[in-house]
Amino acid sequence: MAWRVLIHGTPLTAMPMHELHQRRHALLALLAETAGLFAAVLATVSYTLLLARQTGSVVTIWIPNGIVLGALLAVQRRKWPYYLLAALLGFLLGQRLGHGGLLGKGVAVPLALAAANGV
Repeated sequence: MAWRVLIHGTPLTAMPMHELHQRRHALLALLAETAGLFAAVLATVSYTLLLARQTGSVVTIWIPNGIVLGALLAVQRRKWPYYLLAALLGFLLGQRLGHGGLLGKGVAVPLALAAANGV
């Protein structure tokens, strides 16, 4: 049936209630952590690019990469894909907001820059 969702190969109906609550809590915690990282990267990328655009200079310090590196070093490796995805989305949206369309209407250049920042 459609309401019998599998979590790690175990039907929800076969799981004890406390284990179900623990998994739900862990999932919500991971979602909150990645949303916080996304917000931090988005804010710092757009602010840094906006500041560089206002002064007419090149960005000398790229703070978002430091935030992502610190977050990755603080968590277990199994959470890294979620954190990297949140950072990539933050880089993409932050570049779009920070440049205000200076990169053109396409998504190729911001995607390449976000991928380079993720490396």
